[in-house]
Amino acid sequence: MEEEQIGKVVFDFIENMDALNSSAPLALSVVATVAEKFRKGHSDYLEKYGEVTEESDEKKVYTLPIERQGRADRIREQSRSLIKSVKLIPRNFLVSFVSEFDCFLGSLLKVIYSKKPELLNDSARQISYTDLLAFETLEEAKEQVLEKEIESILRKSHSEHFSTLETKFDVKLRKGLDIWSEFIEITERRNLFVHSNGIVSSQYLKVCKAHGVNIEGVTIGCSLSVDSDYLKRAYEVIFEISVKLAHVLWRKLFPDEREESDNNLNNVCFNLVSKNKNKLSSALLEFAIGLPKHHSETVKRMMIINLAQAYKRSDKKDKCAEILKRYDWSATGYEFKLAVAVLDEDYKLSAKLIATVVKTGDLSEKEIVEWPLFREFRKTEDFINVFKELFNKDYAQQEELIKAEFASHMDSMFSEDNDNSSDDYSEDKNSVEEAAEEIEKELRDEASGKA
Repeated sequence: MEEEQIGKVVFDFIENMDALNSSAPLALSVVATVAEKFRKGHSDYLEKYGEVTEESDEKKVYTLPIERQGRADRIREQSRSLIKSVKLIPRNFLVSFVSEFDCFLGSLLKVIYSKKPELLNDSARQISYTDLLAFETLEEAKEQVLEKEIESILRKSHSEHFSTLETKFDVKLRKGLDIWSEFIEITERRNLFVHSNGIVSSQYLKVCKAHGVNIEGVTIGCSLSVDSDYLKRAYEVIFEISVKLAHVLWRKLFPDEREESDNNLNNVCFNLVSKNKNKLSSALLEFAIGLPKHHSETVKRMMIINLAQAYKRSDKKDKCAEILKRYDWSATGYEFKLAVAVLDEDYKLSAKLIATVVKTGDLSEKEIVEWPLFREFRKTEDFINVFKELFNKDYAQQEELIKAEFASHMDSMFSEDNDNSSDDYSEDKNSVEEAAEEIEKELRDEASGKA
């Protein structure tokens, strides 16, 4: 059986977090759209078949014929249920984010203890003689000790997780960790949603206060919620603290794997830059560059270039320039000189250097076309001219063709759904009653996975 690696634990965690983070706004948008359809369908139904018995600036009261009241009630109930879902979805995603952290921590500890079982020597876990006899092999007994040790850590609070790990592995995990108080508040808010429907408790206030969380204006009995901005920040905080935790322990416990850990961390950050997650990538790259040792100067320089990119994409050109000037690039290879020239927006020099790097075989056409480093450079005449000279292709025409093909492909994927949707039921249907029937059918189909 292939030994699990820390890099894979990090990758799986990021993949799961990104899946949740990408689907959260989509789920919210779909439910909000359907909720609005039901709200409008209910309003139209009342207007069509009801009689106004009371009216003010705030509300209208209708009386419906008895044979139509059941349908109106069903539409109203579905509308209320979906509107309630709009409030529940973000907080349930927050719960999922924290659950992913817990799962990640358990997987990380399992890899660490499996690779370095001597770390369990100080464990207080014990197996009774009766239980020991029940195991067929010594490996099964070891596995149970491992599981119990991990469970004993995971049962603790999130702040205690870090205290325990610091003690067990003799490493400081929270020193200089600016997001610590945010992380604690997020995990404590998650606990409120799981245990008390978001109602603030004395325990929440006590823990938050102990860890420097600003709780001004929050009192026992208050109801907390989650909006899209809070959820986005929670994703960033949990992502950042998890990757940092993995890499601090990785380097501390397995120093001979520094090359693998450096490459893993640089790849994580590069992918964030590629996805325009510049705030998150900046935080992790500052951490990466500040590590006491790197496998090679080359990988450290790659991290520096990626950090400069992240700052530039965040409209922090001063920080981009500052980080580049902090280091001497004169003795580096042409590929690094090219990167610096591009980030300095010296596009004439960049064109000369890109020709040199391509001719030496250190840069491929695919990399030139896809690397985020060249995003602005690709829009210039200098780039278009040198690209044609190197590859005998018109890059501008090629780029427009690819964009058009991609747009056409994606349009075809969604055109059927778009053709069948309408925000204005009353204009396209013979009656409001048909609109109500369609709304009900949409919800049934979505619930059964047909939509």
